[in-house]
Amino acid sequence: QQHWFPNAVDTRWFRNKNLDTTKDIVFAASPIADRLQVSEFLNKMVGLELISDQTGEKYVDLLNSVKVSFNKSISDDINYRIFETLACKTPLVTNLVPGLDQLLGPDADFASYNSSNPKEMVGVCQWLLKDKAARDQLAANGHEKVLKFHTYDARAEYFFNLIV
Repeated sequence: QQHWFPNAVDTRWFRNKNLDTTKDIVFAASPIADRLQVSEFLNKMVGLELISDQTGEKYVDLLNSVKVSFNKSISDDINYRIFETLACKTPLVTNLVPGLDQLLGPDADFASYNSSNPKEMVGVCQWLLKDKAARDQLAANGHEKVLKFHTYDARAEYFFNLIV
């Protein structure tokens, strides 16, 4: 029998630090695959900043100090950034990839877009940048769900229950 163990988050590091917002919308990622083109496009449209040199506590602080965190998965991966951002209680905009809706609620726990629809991607970013209530609600919902179901402790408990 096969079991799926998707990525999770280490809450010893990724947590809500209640920092002041210093940036509007950031994509904290390596500029590989089509991410550089997407970032340049969104920079022109919504002022997105691509930041690829933050690691460790500086990366956690960055996630904690933005109004909106943007994500663009490569291929169909459910990357760590999804869980890390939500563990910091930061609203997330990410593309829909297979299986993500089994872990988190699109447009309930995070804002979603279809990566083949640039207008939708821009619209979702613009909406969240303007709507603080929506940002706060998505951040709270995503934070709660990640801390309950998508930590390494939760994955270990799931594994333990499989073998007992």
